[in-house]
Amino acid sequence: MKRKLIIHVGMGKAGSSSIQHTLRASGPLLQARGVKYLGLMLERQPLEKSPVWHKSDGWTQFTSLPEPQATAQLVAALQEIDQALPDSVHTLIWSNEALFNEVEQVAAAIEQLNLLFDITVVGYIRSPDSWIHSAYLQWGIKHKSYKGSLKSFPEWVKNKKFVVTPFINRWKQLVESVVFFNFEPIKDVCEHFITEYLPAIASDVKVVVSNETPSSAAIALFAYYNSLFEEEVLPNRLMPLLSESGVAKSRQVMPEFNGLLPGKEDISHFIADNRPEIDQINHFFEMEKQPPFDMNQLKFKDNNVSQQDINRALLQLVVHLSDEVERLKQVIKSQ
Repeated sequence: MKRKLIIHVGMGKAGSSSIQHTLRASGPLLQARGVKYLGLMLERQPLEKSPVWHKSDGWTQFTSLPEPQATAQLVAALQEIDQALPDSVHTLIWSNEALFNEVEQVAAAIEQLNLLFDITVVGYIRSPDSWIHSAYLQWGIKHKSYKGSLKSFPEWVKNKKFVVTPFINRWKQLVESVVFFNFEPIKDVCEHFITEYLPAIASDVKVVVSNETPSSAAIALFAYYNSLFEEEVLPNRLMPLLSESGVAKSRQVMPEFNGLLPGKEDISHFIADNRPEIDQINHFFEMEKQPPFDMNQLKFKDNNVSQQDINRALLQLVVHLSDEVERLKQVIKSQ
C-alpha cells in the first residue's frame, strides 16, 4: 500500500511557520503515531548522500539546479525516505510555503511521485487586503528585500498583483487530491491543519504559535534601522548593539514611518485592481463549498505609531542592555 504524502504548500503569510514549528516540536510524538514530518526541504530525515539543498534553508539552492537534476534528486530523496522508514509510518508531511507559487520547480517530480505516494496537497488562501498588508510589513520593512531607499507601501506595491488561481489550477493538474482553504474564517490555521489531517492525534499535539507580527513600535524600529542601508537587509541584522552596525555613519534619510504604511484607500485600490482574480477565487471557494472572501468590509490594521511609543521601546532596549552590562560586570568581578 502506498504511503500518504501530505504536501503543505502555503501560501506565504498564511500561518505556515506555525504549522512547521508545531510539527517539528511534535516530531517524536508524530513518529510514534505513524506520522513523519520531513521539514521544509526533507531535512528532518537523513539521506545516504544528502543533496546540497537538503537543509531547512535549501530552497534557493534547489531552484538553482538544472530542472532535470533537481527533479531526479528530489524523486531519489523521497524514494530513499520511503524505503528507509518502517512500515509503521503511514503518513509523511512536507511543508514549504515556497511551493505554492513555484510549483513548476517541482512539477516534474510530483508527476513521478504520484506513482509512489498517495499525495494530498493542502494550502490556505489569505484575503488580499490582509495579505498585502502583512506582506509589506514582512518584505517591505522587516526584511528589506530590495536595494535602495526604504519604500512606502504605494511604491512597494507598484506592479505587484494578487495572483492565486493559476497556482491552484496547476496544483490541481498535478495531484488528484488538492484542497485550498479560505484562511480568513479559520481561527487558528495550525490547529485546523492538525485537526483536518491528523485527527487521531490532534488532542495530543501542542500548537506552537510562530512568526507573529511584531508590535507597531517594533516594526517602526525595523524601518528606522533598515533605512540606513542601500542593500537588502535580513531581519536578524537588527542586533541589540546598533552602534556596532554603523549607525553613526551618514546614510540615506528615513521617510516618516506612518507615511510609509498603506491607508484604507491604498488597500481599496489594490482590491479594485485585482477584482477579477478575487472573483475567480470566490468562484473556486463556492465550487469547493468554502466560504468566499467577504470584500464588503475591508480588513485594515492600523500600524501607525507615535514618537512616544518609539521612545518607550528604545528606552526598554537601553534598560535591557544596561542590565546585561551590569550582569557581566558582576560576573567579571566574581572571577
